[in-house]
Amino acid sequence: MTKSYDPFDNLSKQFKNSGIDLFTSESVKWWRTNINKMIGERESYKSEKGWIDLHKSRYGSRSRKSPHSGKMYMFHYEPTTKKKLKYWDTLPLIFALEKTAGGFYGLNLHYIPRKKRSLVLQHMVSRLKNATGGDVDEGFEGEKLRDIRSAYKTYDRVKNDSSLYKYIYPCIKRYKNKGIKSNLIEIPVIDWEIASYLPSDIFFERKSLQSVHQDGIHKVRKKFK
Repeated sequence: MTKSYDPFDNLSKQFKNSGIDLFTSESVKWWRTNINKMIGERESYKSEKGWIDLHKSRYGSRSRKSPHSGKMYMFHYEPTTKKKLKYWDTLPLIFALEKTAGGFYGLNLHYIPRKKRSLVLQHMVSRLKNATGGDVDEGFEGEKLRDIRSAYKTYDRVKNDSSLYKYIYPCIKRYKNKGIKSNLIEIPVIDWEIASYLPSDIFFERKSLQSVHQDGIHKVRKKFK
């Protein structure tokens, strides 16, 4: 069976050839610049289906019905309480935390600006579990064998790290299994940056990202005043 065209293959090769290290200030600039060039005005990347199809093509064999804590996932979501919400992210990009009755908690990076996402990623990567420094460069299979995930696997672990908690407070969400409209597509560590800087943050009612992130700032100020 012929593999579908993967637009990120070329990006990954270009990044590797750049000699820049993953999860650094230089890599943040590189990904944001080159991802924007690749995406452009392509209509296929402006809908939930377009993004899900793209991720399925690249990571289809890593799809799951339920998450492993400490790993990153993308999925299509429709809240069961949507009538009570001003807006919600239809394509959550999360670090999964512990399971709950009928669902799980997750840190959804889409609720904070991309500059803050880079700081969160660097912090998460500095505390990878079951991995050495070279493992993130080994490729998908190397990572799978080592079961690499973030050491932040529960809400309490996040809350107890004050240097992280204030950044990701707006990201902490509870997801119900009934609201999940697709498989959870696992993003390997070596692609955490690609996934985090993609313009796949689509909020229902087309709420602007600026207003969503501003709401997050207000929540942080209220919580930590």
